[in-house]
Amino acid sequence: MLNNFFKNRIFVVLLLITICFLPFSISTPAQTAVRSVVIGVGVDKSPEDENKVELSAQIIVPHYDVGFNENAQVLSADGPNVTEAFENMSVHIGKIMGLGHCSVIVFGESMKNENIAKTLDWFYRSKRLDSNATVIFTEGSAKELLQTSLQVDNNLSLTLNSIMQFNEPLSFAKKTELIPFLKTYYNNKESILVPIINLITQDYQGLSVKENGTPSSGSGEGSSSQSSSDNAQKFISNEGECAIFKNGKFVTKISKDDVRGFNDLTGRTQKGIAVLENVNDENLTNAQVSITKRALWKTNKISFNDEGKPKIEYNLIYTGRVEQIIQDKIDLTLLDGYKDYVSQEVKNKFANFIKNNCSSAVNICKEYNVDCLNIYQTFNAYNKDKWQKYISSLENPEDYMQNVDIYVNVKLRGLD
Repeated sequence: MLNNFFKNRIFVVLLLITICFLPFSISTPAQTAVRSVVIGVGVDKSPEDENKVELSAQIIVPHYDVGFNENAQVLSADGPNVTEAFENMSVHIGKIMGLGHCSVIVFGESMKNENIAKTLDWFYRSKRLDSNATVIFTEGSAKELLQTSLQVDNNLSLTLNSIMQFNEPLSFAKKTELIPFLKTYYNNKESILVPIINLITQDYQGLSVKENGTPSSGSGEGSSSQSSSDNAQKFISNEGECAIFKNGKFVTKISKDDVRGFNDLTGRTQKGIAVLENVNDENLTNAQVSITKRALWKTNKISFNDEGKPKIEYNLIYTGRVEQIIQDKIDLTLLDGYKDYVSQEVKNKFANFIKNNCSSAVNICKEYNVDCLNIYQTFNAYNKDKWQKYISSLENPEDYMQNVDIYVNVKLRGLD
């Protein structure tokens, strides 16, 4: 029988491997004992020293009671740069900060005058986190936003990243990720929109956070108390606003209506709502009509005139449905199910609505001299010779947006 045992070579090899590595496996500490799982990161100027940055991290803390559950905390540390702040945090808590599950990087308002691309470059070049992490800007403290979102997560399983994922198919603030931001930065010709999420004290304008959320604790050199200096209850607010960044630096904030204009021109989103006022046609009298966008077909027509001036014409074809009609006149015909109520008047009002949003977006580009419409790359790909000739004719090549003629044509198709 023993001879038969040794004849089974595969079994013998597996047995020897088990004998050799079993003591090592038993003595190896649990991953949670040597590594902290970071799910979100915030970057602020250090409140103690303006020449330092404060790095805050949402980390998952496992608890072993009768069963297994997870808790979370926000830790912070500072340093002359993100690299040293990150290492300071690891040293003080005695664990490696694992960024493999980090889904969001938040920059506080104190960083608006800094080149945040240099910080994002570290996150990318260190190869410590997924390149799909969402970049967010807040008009307050990034650390406080992480604390508040942590309390929401514990109660509603909601994250900052999930808010941005919901925005992506709608005409609100776009989801900006790490790699697209850096690509725009290193192209050195374009600007990028970064979503804004703020904390407010009005519950009807934000997401309620219950007071029994998990408390946070501070750690690391120069870390400050995790309790808010303002005792008022805070709420997470996503108004669809965005911050424009050029060359890695904050330029200006734009409203959700302006963001919709950018999204219309780029064809980035196909859904959304348009509320039309004072609609008068064969069916409606001084009515308010709400239309939901169901689909968008976008094409561009690019040309240069005889003087070499560039021109781009956007053709936007929407499919939409009338979702709500509000008017003072009582009319039983409004219940007719066979009508879509997308009359010529509704189409004209809708076209003007879209054009006004697009016009605001174009005016922002020219006022702040930013290219959030990918104009440079579009013309350069269409006819590089003519485009470069146009660029060289300018007194300042960075002002190329000022003389680009932009036109918008809009059509609306009804949906039964």
